[in-house]
Amino acid sequence: MLCQATVKISGKKSLKVKVAADLTINAIRINGDYFLYPEETIFEIEKSLIGQTVKAPLADQTEADSMAARYASLIHKVLVREKAAFIGVTPEDIANAIVTALKKNNTRPPSPSQAAAAKPCPDLK
Repeated sequence: MLCQATVKISGKKSLKVKVAADLTINAIRINGDYFLYPEETIFEIEKSLIGQTVKAPLADQTEADSMAARYASLIHKVLVREKAAFIGVTPEDIANAIVTALKKNNTRPPSPSQAAAAKPCPDLK
């Protein structure tokens, strides 16, 4: 399933996230009004999120918060490893945008047999 969300950060900045997911994140694109130095780090952040578990249903706020915290932790680790920094957003902002996208389009992921029969993940460019 393809999920996306555009969220406002601090009332000014816009953050757009596209996620292809079933039981895990298969592909992700993060765009928005932020700066990241070095810029290429965004690709490492996206790679670190691929394969992460998507829990459902996401109506449970505790589960959504837990997923967001896990995603934010991964993003933070990449920033430290790559000696990179965001200006205008935080790892938590991005993680919350990912969860928002998943919540908008997801009440329950497919069963393992449905996921195995699913088409390959679309290109998110």
